[in-house]
Amino acid sequence: MADREELNLAAAFDFARDTLNSLVFINGGAVVAILAFYGGQAGRAFTGLAFGGLLSFTLGVTAAVASSLAAYFAQLNFGWKEPNLVRGRIALKAAIILAILSLLLFVAGAVVTGLALEDPH
Repeated sequence: MADREELNLAAAFDFARDTLNSLVFINGGAVVAILAFYGGQAGRAFTGLAFGGLLSFTLGVTAAVASSLAAYFAQLNFGWKEPNLVRGRIALKAAIILAILSLLLFVAGAVVTGLALEDPH
């Protein structure tokens, strides 16, 4: 039974790592796309809405990286010779909240950027 639990735990770590990498990738890619789009549109003004989308995606990257760091601290606390379960659980909850925040920031950035692209100014 222990082998199965270890495999499930390893799979959970893989999914978590892949999720966090995806959050960094989608938010970071959106930042690059916005900058490239506006860089290629010489006559298009960089509006407050466009800046709002850029800021949202940038904060999304930051939240995803912070989530990875919190997950690292959670695992450190769980893995010590004498585990600190309280600190580990707090760090794990922070990691989950930051990952969800990163996803929400991506969605918000997509909406705001879409509005910015519709704005003719």
